[in-house]
Amino acid sequence: MFPHCAEKGIPLTALTLADYQAFSPAFGEDILSVSLEQALSASGATGGTAPARVHAELERARGTRGE
Repeated sequence: MFPHCAEKGIPLTALTLADYQAFSPAFGEDILSVSLEQALSASGATGGTAPARVHAELERARGTRGE
């Protein structure tokens, strides 16, 4: 989806339900109500995109540099 949007010069938020379902019929109407914050926060695994994980990784990286 991201390459598709980049190629078309449109943001992900411009996709319609039909656009999403062209990628996978598993997408339902609820995809249209997902915010960027919700999507990022959902990935709380180590190395994930959740703000808390990013903060923890930044702190860990700073610690390895002696800051």
